[in-house]
Amino acid sequence: MKEYSKICALLSEKKEMTAKWYKELVDRYTANDIVVPLYYSIDFRESCYKSTVVDCNMFPAGFMHVRYNEEIVQAFQKYISEYTDKFRKSISAIYLIPENFTRNSFYIRNVVRLSKILREVALRLKVEFSLLLDTDNELLFIELQDAIMNFRQLPILQYNTTINDDALIILNKDLTNGMSSILSSAKSVLPNPLYGWYRRSKYNFFQKYEALAVEVSKILNCDSWFFCSLISYVSMSGDSWKSESESLALAVDSLIKRISEKYALYGIKDAPKVFVKSDNGTFGRANIAVFSGDDIRKLNKKNREELYKSGIENNFVIQECVYSTLCNENEKLFLSSLMSENASCERMLYTIGGQHHATLLRTNTKKGSGENLNTPGMSIANIDHIPYSNPLEGLIVQLTTLATMEELSCIC
Repeated sequence: MKEYSKICALLSEKKEMTAKWYKELVDRYTANDIVVPLYYSIDFRESCYKSTVVDCNMFPAGFMHVRYNEEIVQAFQKYISEYTDKFRKSISAIYLIPENFTRNSFYIRNVVRLSKILREVALRLKVEFSLLLDTDNELLFIELQDAIMNFRQLPILQYNTTINDDALIILNKDLTNGMSSILSSAKSVLPNPLYGWYRRSKYNFFQKYEALAVEVSKILNCDSWFFCSLISYVSMSGDSWKSESESLALAVDSLIKRISEKYALYGIKDAPKVFVKSDNGTFGRANIAVFSGDDIRKLNKKNREELYKSGIENNFVIQECVYSTLCNENEKLFLSSLMSENASCERMLYTIGGQHHATLLRTNTKKGSGENLNTPGMSIANIDHIPYSNPLEGLIVQLTTLATMEELSCIC
């Protein structure tokens, strides 16, 4: 598509201008003690006419797919060193606090890999490293020995109810149920626990991202829609699905209309579609794809119950569906070597200190390119070794970093 290709060319031409814009904003946040997050991952969707972030996870759980190498270790070490220098902190220990998933072997593999990275960082910084479980307001110090062991089988080193002031906590826990008293009293926690789902809103993040995308589009003199998904928001009291679902259906129709107008403007033939998802973290659940408000009105009982909980407030983000298509020939060859070329896929980008350091490919043979791929049937592979070039990718990472910083500035 001409417009999309034009934006990619403009990014190259105006690279210095966008870099200056990004740095000025980062410096402004940093001056107010809002720092670039230690890490986050994004689900990155691209078609041959559009690229954007469709989800941002502040506590990513796929480090088992991130290659352990010197680059990764140095990135963590550099971030932690710069953080302690900025806030004039002297640390004696690095503690990793993960989720309390005791039987999830995939998540335990994530913890093992992250522990290996942080243990090496601690060694280089000449400080202690420990893995902790934060449960029932007690800290369980444990030693992780084997990826297939569950936490209940791990040897207990000690119980404690406090964290030393000179310890640095690394969180890999999304805090859906809030912070424990122990964690809330800790002096140094990365990423900031205010990014936990007990406070965070997907809609707020995408609002921040959209505003930043509009801002940078003025530098590029282009339509921000090419690297931003259209969104809407609906809050429902939880009285009953029957009485409240109409507001959701109308909001879906309204967003579909806006997408249709963009498609007509740029000659796009895809069918306009949206995702309706919970406004806070649900591990990929509570996420359905629909073409119209009528699809909401006709939802079957299973999908209704997954999406809507009676008796409590239900907040939904309605998000434009970006059809995920591999436009890179090297990635197409890689995918065909693994499975059917008909498999749908999307990229997952892992960042450390706002810098893109690893790329994963999520594939799903049971889903189409316009569906939620984070469902049964998916598989994930590291594709760092595959040559890839999308000028928008770097810009989208920068916009995401700034959006997370703006999120935190509004929460604090």
